[in-house]
Amino acid sequence: MLVLVHAAVTTQQRFFIGKSFGIIWLGFSLVAVVVMVLTWLVTCLYHATVIPLDAVAFQTVTTIGAYPIVCWLLLHCQLALLRNV
Repeated sequence: MLVLVHAAVTTQQRFFIGKSFGIIWLGFSLVAVVVMVLTWLVTCLYHATVIPLDAVAFQTVTTIGAYPIVCWLLLHCQLALLRNV
């Protein structure tokens, strides 16, 4: 699954360069939803049963909601590291 996401994101890299954080977050959100649904489908097929969507929905919302916080933390870590170079 991660290889497919990497391939899809790499082809769209030019579009996202220089865009606002909101556009990047929207792109991340769309990819996250698609990946979560595909993961849910593969899991349902593997176990030959329908797994409730509530856990998948919670994981998706949590992932999308945590994205800005993680981005902010990583940005400040990168800036701190670049100051020391």
